[in-house]
Amino acid sequence: MAKEYIFRVTPRERGDRCRVIRIGGRRTLDELHGEILKAYGLTANHLYMFSPDGEPYDRDGYYSPYDEEAEKHADEAVLDDLKLKKGDEWLYLYDFGEDRMFDVAVDGVEQEEPDLSAGGAGVRVDLLSGDDRMESILAGCGQEELQVIREILEIGEEKKPAERKAEKQLRKREAGEIVRVLRQRPELLERLVSAKGILLLMRMRKNGNISVRECVAEQKDLSVMNALGLTFAEERRDDVLYLTQDAARLADHFQEAERRVGLEKRAEREVLLLSILQFYQVMEADRLYEMFCTLYGEECSRKEFDNMAFVLEFGWSLSGVLDEEENLCVTSRDPVGGQRILAVRELYPVPDYCPKSRSELESCYRDGIHPSAMPALMEYLIMEKGMLVQDCRQLEELLKEGADLALSLTDIEDAVREVLKNYGMRLTKRLREMMSGVMEEYPSAALKGYSMREYRKLS
Repeated sequence: MAKEYIFRVTPRERGDRCRVIRIGGRRTLDELHGEILKAYGLTANHLYMFSPDGEPYDRDGYYSPYDEEAEKHADEAVLDDLKLKKGDEWLYLYDFGEDRMFDVAVDGVEQEEPDLSAGGAGVRVDLLSGDDRMESILAGCGQEELQVIREILEIGEEKKPAERKAEKQLRKREAGEIVRVLRQRPELLERLVSAKGILLLMRMRKNGNISVRECVAEQKDLSVMNALGLTFAEERRDDVLYLTQDAARLADHFQEAERRVGLEKRAEREVLLLSILQFYQVMEADRLYEMFCTLYGEECSRKEFDNMAFVLEFGWSLSGVLDEEENLCVTSRDPVGGQRILAVRELYPVPDYCPKSRSELESCYRDGIHPSAMPALMEYLIMEKGMLVQDCRQLEELLKEGADLALSLTDIEDAVREVLKNYGMRLTKRLREMMSGVMEEYPSAALKGYSMREYRKLS
């Protein structure tokens, strides 16, 4: 069975948190780059490189396939061939010129898990023995992450050690204190994990398994629980997810009927908020609250709304950005991606957001956005040209990203050609028409949810 690598990706710039990414060993550094883009909401429009020595623009590094001057390219570097092992740390540099740098550490090497998108059985959930497992996993977090958690739980600041070698002991003490506070006041978990995430934890505890659909849909909540030490995946096992003893106790606390009802109510609100943000991608905080209340139809105070948004931000589901007039906006992307959309909106004035019902937004959140022209394009690529599904999805993402920024097919055709050339295909007139039709139908973040076709009718 092939290997699977667990990477912990940490931005070098302050103000953002790490992400945990799992990826199969038969995939390439270019595909790892794609997973990092998705994890941080970045676009595929910039050059990048990976350095095994942690050096920017390293001559021995692996560069974007579009970098013609590079000696080694990331799309030719298969992870298994790189002989990666636990503890290795590389540099990932994104956007030459802006030089956004991330440390990419190998957290573990396991046997590859089954492709969740292809169906198959769910994953069994077992209980770990030992009362200190959550503490030991949590101690693996960075110092800044632990400090953020302490602040959220209102734990007094720990005195920092005078010597660097004492940092490990400090992290262990801080992790132990966080666990002790959660044991004493389990309700504080709601400050760290979304309500829908806690409900997922409760289902895993009760049912002893997690379905394929839940694994895919709740990926961010699972990542948060993994980072907090609530869950654990053992090396060389691809069919079991473990709960720590503390995770089980916390899940049991919320099983009480009244607490569960409260969680379900909050989870309903979270889904609506995330549905709005996934569709429009960036929205002024005050306008977002107004739209949320209108669609929700029940009372929700601004304090309740802000608290909900804070927990979702901690769980990597949204971020805060400022627009040109220094107004606070909320985005489902990373801050840089959100500001890029705001900048494009200055070029395409739209009086207000495209009106959508609650059911329409939640349907898009649950099932995705599928322009009517997309099935014909996918059928042509898969059935007539033999393109793999994963490459079709890559093209789909390129078209969606282009539409979100109000671009035309011409603006992204170099990236499209790169995918097509693997199949000996040219960007023919027929393909241009089909792809342009898809882009015309996609709701555009830059156009506040209107498609380009709808925008032309507005103006």
